[in-house]
Amino acid sequence: MRKYFAATAVLTSALLLAACSDNGATTTDDAATASPSTTASETSSAVYDTVGACRTFFYGEGSLNSYIQTAAPLVSAPLDETTTGPVTSASQRIAALIPLVDEETVAYLEPIKLPFDQAIEGTVADPADVTTAVDEYAAACETAGYTG
Repeated sequence: MRKYFAATAVLTSALLLAACSDNGATTTDDAATASPSTTASETSSAVYDTVGACRTFFYGEGSLNSYIQTAAPLVSAPLDETTTGPVTSASQRIAALIPLVDEETVAYLEPIKLPFDQAIEGTVADPADVTTAVDEYAAACETAGYTG
């Protein structure tokens, strides 16, 4: 139980830091540094097992999934002053979770994060890609035993 409290505290801190950042202004150097292979190798000491990661992503009204679903439509057009913050925050919130989960979960989170990263880099993305990736992750969570 202490493990979950500690993990929750770490994730909450990471999410608060992401939310308080300067509207998520990310340079292309930052995006290049955080490659999927780097984040995947850092997950060998995962804080959350698969079901715990699913709970962290999907559970509750203010869940990460709720935030992602709200921000997803914003990737369909070039970002401006009002849309850059929520899209960047969505990407950062997923990025904050990635080091805390196992490699299997990383494989589901990265496709959810990708359209947000593409939008940040100036490429219009398809919100349906977010929905599809979330649906695949939800199915994997259900298979793993998450019933939230």
